[in-house]
Amino acid sequence: FKLIKKIIIPNSKRIFYILDAFRMNFSIKNVFILSKIDPWFLYYIKEIINYEKKFFKFNNNNKLSFKKIDSCSNEFVCSTSYLYSISGNYNNEIRYSINKKILIIGSGVNRIGQSLEFDYCCTKASKFIKKIGIDSIILNCNPETVSTDYDVSSQLIFDPIIKKNIFFILNYFKPIFIISQLGGQTSLNTIKYNNFTKQLSINNLINNICNSKIKFNNFLKIEKLNIFKNF
Repeated sequence: FKLIKKIIIPNSKRIFYILDAFRMNFSIKNVFILSKIDPWFLYYIKEIINYEKKFFKFNNNNKLSFKKIDSCSNEFVCSTSYLYSISGNYNNEIRYSINKKILIIGSGVNRIGQSLEFDYCCTKASKFIKKIGIDSIILNCNPETVSTDYDVSSQLIFDPIIKKNIFFILNYFKPIFIISQLGGQTSLNTIKYNNFTKQLSINNLINNICNSKIKFNNFLKIEKLNIFKNF
């Protein structure tokens, strides 16, 4: 009854209640009677839920495949290291390499407390890893960063920085190490709540210190390092 009332009365969140109604198998006709929104719009709103159901159906299979991103708009053949994962068991389009690999978890989207300085760290680390003859794999979902340039990493994976994607990359590429401490809060929190092995130079104690301003401040004082007075 509350859901029906929310759909009848216009409000800023009504579209989300309509989505919930379609999740509960309301028909377009029923939602139209309640909301008076033109069925043409309701049809496309319902399509979102249809694709959502398909996505979760594929997602539950727990099978992912890697596909290349065509950075040349199919104008000519090019070799690219840009990859993304899709649900389903398809042919992987990964460039084969016998080199050892290290996974760098990127900084993700820019927001307060999470900005370009972390992407700079990931970029410098990736270039150094390549310089010493190891393939660097970057997981990042922000195309506006330097780390997503074509020549920064050996393989760049454009996927959300979440547990499932990291596990899939570990199982497929089998990197010798994971570097998470350079990606800021996004990568640190992803590692913090999941027990990943192969972490390079980081443990839960250091993670907790880095994530707490008070603990980090105390750590600097113990080590007698200079800090700003207003820190």
